[in-house]
Amino acid sequence: MYIRHGVLALVLICAQAFLVTAHAVILSHDGVLGESPLVSKMDETGGKSAALLPLLEDGLLEASPLDATVSGRELEELFRKKGDLGVIAHWAPQLMERYPEDVSLRALYAVALASQGRVVDAQAMLNRFGDRKKLSYRYMAKALIARHEGKLDRAMTLARKAIAEDESHPFSFNILGRVYVHQSKYAKAGEHFRKAVELAPEYAAAHVNLGAVEFALGQYAAAAESFTRAITLAPTFCEARIGRAMLAEESRNYRQAITDLQACLQGTPAHAEARKRLAYVYMLAGRLSEARALAQEVAAEDTVAGNVLLGELYLRMNDPVKARRALEKAGSSNLAAAYLLAYADFLQGDTNAAARQVRRVLDVSSSAPGAKLAHAVFSSYAGNEDGIRELKTLASDPVADAFARFLLANIRAAQGKESAAMDLWKRAEDFLPGFSVAGLQYRDIVDPGFSQEARHLNSGVLLYTKGLHSAAVEEFGKGLRANPDSAFGHYFIALTYAALDKPKQEQTHLRKSLKKAKAFFPANYLMAELLASKGDFSAAARYLEAATKSRADAGVLIKLGLLQERLGNLQKAEAVYRQFIKTYPDNFVGYNQLAWLYASRGEKLGEALKLATSADRLLPGNAGILDTIGWIHFQEKRYRKALDYLQKASLAKHQRDPQILYHLAAVKHALGDDQAAKASLEQAFSFAKVFDGSEEARRLLDRLR
Repeated sequence: MYIRHGVLALVLICAQAFLVTAHAVILSHDGVLGESPLVSKMDETGGKSAALLPLLEDGLLEASPLDATVSGRELEELFRKKGDLGVIAHWAPQLMERYPEDVSLRALYAVALASQGRVVDAQAMLNRFGDRKKLSYRYMAKALIARHEGKLDRAMTLARKAIAEDESHPFSFNILGRVYVHQSKYAKAGEHFRKAVELAPEYAAAHVNLGAVEFALGQYAAAAESFTRAITLAPTFCEARIGRAMLAEESRNYRQAITDLQACLQGTPAHAEARKRLAYVYMLAGRLSEARALAQEVAAEDTVAGNVLLGELYLRMNDPVKARRALEKAGSSNLAAAYLLAYADFLQGDTNAAARQVRRVLDVSSSAPGAKLAHAVFSSYAGNEDGIRELKTLASDPVADAFARFLLANIRAAQGKESAAMDLWKRAEDFLPGFSVAGLQYRDIVDPGFSQEARHLNSGVLLYTKGLHSAAVEEFGKGLRANPDSAFGHYFIALTYAALDKPKQEQTHLRKSLKKAKAFFPANYLMAELLASKGDFSAAARYLEAATKSRADAGVLIKLGLLQERLGNLQKAEAVYRQFIKTYPDNFVGYNQLAWLYASRGEKLGEALKLATSADRLLPGNAGILDTIGWIHFQEKRYRKALDYLQKASLAKHQRDPQILYHLAAVKHALGDDQAAKASLEQAFSFAKVFDGSEEARRLLDRLR
């Protein structure tokens, strides 16, 4: 996600997904407040490979719009250029009747058949010509057959033989990349997909495959670009749309995810994977009626997947009876359904049954940290010591440690063990992104009623992370009835009301949380988010300042600096960025943001260049930093240097960033190349009508016309 310097939208980000980026550069997750994926993703099995495989493609399977005059040579060219298997599958049989001696056509058709999984037909086609004819296609087809049969080593050997026969053909590299994905070797897979797109920039399927492994490697910006390039090449390519929707879902940009999935289904209404994912995203976005309607359609075609989805949906609607009916239809052998049934038990008030149900899941899948946490919460809620022992063990788990420490800290506080509780709370920092007790004392957290609240607090947090927000509100409410002044209780119920889009209740509980613990970092931050969403930026800045006094969080510092700029408090913004640089000297964002503060106003340009150069050393080649340096040189009238940096910046953004294109236009105009300047400006406005500097860009364009 990119947030431009000075753009109002930067203060309107959902409190559950605070990913601040400064002047066109990505900042780390510091400062994120909201749902943890730990519990909600516990039922994923098979690792990343299983999640990626539905995305991966050998090539486009929809025939290109060609007429009957197409030649075998044209088919080969389309295959090499675009990986277009659909056109081969459609036209090759007709052409083979016309040219029965054309061995290349038969070999090419064998590749198309093998890619579709028609192994017997592909092998039969291969048997119809000699071993020494068109070996590269023959090896490709055999490699695909071996991959479909699960013979990955043989598939790899054959793909390499195909490459040895024709090093310039992208399809063999794509096959090899897919084999590496099956082996969970994502970096190696990426190398081969990247080679495929270098050889064939219009090969949309290879761009999708590259995006999929970039996604698996956590390279989200690169993955977004790969999926977008594939969509540009083939707007109806569903796998590209699904990939970009997965990225949007990861950052909780549900609107974008829904747009892409709907675009896929508009062209391919029966696409099963897109239908399932759209129903799920509707649910995540709170569009429960639409989610239910689509999930019911999915269930009619896929009983297990559809009813698991309906089960979770009904749990989110706080209707455990309907959830149970759906989950039982999915079958007790399905782990996801079995796990969700435990939550149905809990919502129906049978905590012991919930613990037993999760135990049955763990007997089958013992490594799932989410299930372990759920079992510990349900067991300890029912008063079983097993739950506490389980939390102690999980406190050392590399995945669940912080979450388990928070839950165990609440139990220790309920037992009156002050030192142990405070130590565990401090070590639970970011168990939910952004959580911290920095600046708080034990008395700020624990009241006499905390011993009665603790189990409801733990169960409420578990339900919140699982997305069962209505049920979580009920649990936090039970805890607050036992402990009405709880800083934790009011904060977590406010966070849940934020997820339910109920700002009035959210603000009421945040005030009560901060009344008890005015230095509570996440409560101050969440209040700032809420006030900013209402347009009260001055008050939002005050709460962000209070948050930074407790914890000098990187994301919150940058956001505070940007807010101060928005308010015209430039000296305060400068001070915040300097605090960021002092606190995070190895983070490029602070240097670049302060440099841009100066450069955008034509002030302290010598110091600005030093700051931007420091940022460039920390992250060489970043488009936002290159843009900053280029703009400084422009302000200093070093136009040739400015042009060099800005061209590099624009290339790094694939010449699609409107602000950089405007900066390039300004430099070209200064160099006397008005035609090139005009072209850059028109290109900028083709991507966005409003961007940082768009008013100045519009005035320049008007002068050049």
